[in-house]
Amino acid sequence: MRAFPFDQAADYRRRAHDAREMAAWISLNDARRQLLEYAQHMDALATAEEQKALQIAPIQVSGAET
Repeated sequence: MRAFPFDQAADYRRRAHDAREMAAWISLNDARRQLLEYAQHMDALATAEEQKALQIAPIQVSGAET
């Protein structure tokens, strides 16, 4: 079963956050760089999921009639 786009986006953002936290503790420059690149990739995936979700089901304003 596929997760809802916003749930998937939240998971990507959590993974990006975790990678950045690990990168802060790693002393090897190459490993730190790889973690930060991974974090950027996860952020990009999250943004794409959020955009996809908004295209599928735009947020409706409360009280607005369609």
